[in-house]
Amino acid sequence: MKKYLFYIQSMIGGGAERVMSTLINSYSNRGVDVFLATNTALPFAYDIDKEVHVIDMYKNDIPVTHSPLNKLKRHFWKYRRIRSIAKEVSPDVAISFVTALNNDVILALLGTHIPVVVSEHTNVNREIPRKTSVLRRLLYPFAKTVTVLTRHDYKIWRTTFKNVVYMPNPCDISETIAPFEERDKTVLAVGRVNMWQIKGFDILLKSWGLICDKYRDWQLHIAGATDDKSLAVLEQIADESCCSNYRFLGFRKDIKELMAKSSVFVLSSRTEGLPMVLIEAMGAGCCCVAFDCVTGPSEIIVDGISGLLAQERDHRDLASKMDIVISNEQRRLSLSKNAPSSVVKYSTERVLRRWSILFNKLH
Repeated sequence: MKKYLFYIQSMIGGGAERVMSTLINSYSNRGVDVFLATNTALPFAYDIDKEVHVIDMYKNDIPVTHSPLNKLKRHFWKYRRIRSIAKEVSPDVAISFVTALNNDVILALLGTHIPVVVSEHTNVNREIPRKTSVLRRLLYPFAKTVTVLTRHDYKIWRTTFKNVVYMPNPCDISETIAPFEERDKTVLAVGRVNMWQIKGFDILLKSWGLICDKYRDWQLHIAGATDDKSLAVLEQIADESCCSNYRFLGFRKDIKELMAKSSVFVLSSRTEGLPMVLIEAMGAGCCCVAFDCVTGPSEIIVDGISGLLAQERDHRDLASKMDIVISNEQRRLSLSKNAPSSVVKYSTERVLRRWSILFNKLH
C-alpha cells in the first residue's frame, strides 16, 4: 500500500487547508495510507476522513519564553519532530504546504532519501519575510518538486527552480447546479475577514456604498472568520462609505450552500494565489465579478463570457461591474450559465490525476 505523509501548520481554515483536506480525503478514499502532521491543538475547519492518521507536529515539553535561546531550542525541536515523524511513517513521498513550513520540512528531511514535494499557495511574487525568502531560494532546489498554482507563476520560476511544476488547486465541481433564476438577490464574498487588507473587503465596502441605494432589495454578505478589531475597522469603513444592506456572516461551513443560493459572487482581493472560492463560486453557477489581481482570476475567468474582471484595486470599476450584472438579468444569467463549464479543468478528479502522475514519477 502506498503511503503519503502531508505536513501543514494547522487546519483552522483557508485555501491551503481546504486543498489539503481535499487531497488527503481523496487519497484516503482511494486506498492510500495517508498521514497528516499538523497542529492538533487547534480546531479543524474541514472534515478529515476517519482512516487518515493525524499526528501532532507541535506537542513538546519546552516552555515558551521570549529568550533567543528558547526560540532556538524550539526550532531545533521542531526539525527533530518533523524528521522523526517521517522516519516513523517511512512514506513514499512527503508533501508540505506553505512557504515557511516548506523550508522547515526540506531542511529536516535532508539525507532521509524521502522524496519531498513542497507546495506554494500564494503567488510567488508576494512579499514575505526576508529570512523566509532567502531560505526558500537556498532550500527549494533540494526538494524533488516545487508546485505552483498558476501558469503565470510557473513561467516566472521555471528559470529559477528546475524542479517546478504547475499544479492548480482542486475543487469539487457540483454536477447539479441550483436554478439560476430562483436565487436570492445576494452578492456574496468569502474570505477571512481578519485578513481584510489582503481580501480587499475595505475596497468591496467602498464599492458597495456606491450602488447599494440603487438596489435596496439586494444584500451584500461577507462570510469568513473574523475578530472584534477587524470587524470594528470594517464597520467604520462601511459607515463612511454609506453602506446599507450588508452583513458579516462570520465563519461558515456551509459555503457551498451559500453559493448555491447567491446570484452574484465578488472577489475583491488585492493579491491571490489561485482563489479556490472563485473556482467554487463559478462551479456553483454564481455570476462572478473579480479584480484582475496578480495572480489567478484572469486564468479562471474569460472576461465577458464566464464572468467579469474589474481593474485591480479600483473600487469604482468594481462597483460598475457589479452594477452591470445586478441591473441586467439577462447578462447575469448568461455569465452564470457559462461559469461551471469553464472551471471543469479544476475538478478534483482532474487535478488529482496530475498529483498522481507526479507521485508515480517520484516513486
